Amino acid sequence: MKLREASPRDLPQIMEVLLEGLVDDPMFDWTWRYRHQYPWDNYYYWSLRINSMINNAGVVFLVVELDEADKFRDKGDPIGTLVSFVVWKRTGEDEHAKRRRSLKAGILNMLDRTVNTLQDYSMTQHYPEGRRDADYRRWAVLKKGVKAVDATYFTHYQNFWELELLATHRKYRRHGAATMLVEWGIGLADEEGVPCCVISSPMGKPVYENNGFVLASEEKWVFQVKGEEEKVECFVLIRSSKNERVLSAETGDGYMIVSSL
Repeated sequence: MKLREASPRDLPQIMEVLLEGLVDDPMFDWTWRYRHQYPWDNYYYWSLRINSMINNAGVVFLVVELDEADKFRDKGDPIGTLVSFVVWKRTGEDEHAKRRRSLKAGILNMLDRTVNTLQDYSMTQHYPEGRRDADYRRWAVLKKGVKAVDATYFTHYQNFWELELLATHRKYRRHGAATMLVEWGIGLADEEGVPCCVISSPMGKPVYENNGFVLASEEKWVFQVKGEEEKVECFVLIRSSKNERVLSAETGDGYMIVSSL
């Protein structure tokens, strides 16, 4: 398998990975409650979001594709088929963050982002009722919960990498693609001396723990609309910066989270 940065022409394949990779994700199913009734709304609005993330200056959108050496490759899938992707977002104002944003500061990049903005606006005018695949009450609860997580944990860090989205096509799980994508981010974070953060579903938690992330709290975050029985749970995990891990080892405290205020 080979890791590379995504481009807009990867969008159709990325969408296939997203829909096949998150088909059994509780949070995805809970939020986009009506996606089976309106599959094309789900596809179209997510494709707009994915394209916007690819063009975002603060985001690194990586994909893993099959190559000649992959003996597990399905005969029907050509070399170059995408099997997994990740969205890493760099927050902060240190020199590393500024340099990262400068990589997408060209005229074409700005044009792409302008097109994304205009397209989003156009959709609100054409379809003021919004996307039909979403449960808007649940979506509001989710957005409120994510903001609470940010305020509780992530704002303690001035500079950090956040893993925003990770998906692997279910046909190609357990072949190391997700680990490749996670290792890219934590390796760069170690070079830059910053921590990594992620809000994880229960099914993704072991992947992050195997790569050095630890729970920010033993408590689960539960998202639930008042009056409904259905709910989803998530965990907040943080991988401390390299210097913080060394300090913890030297003081005999083991591996622990140390906030960088």
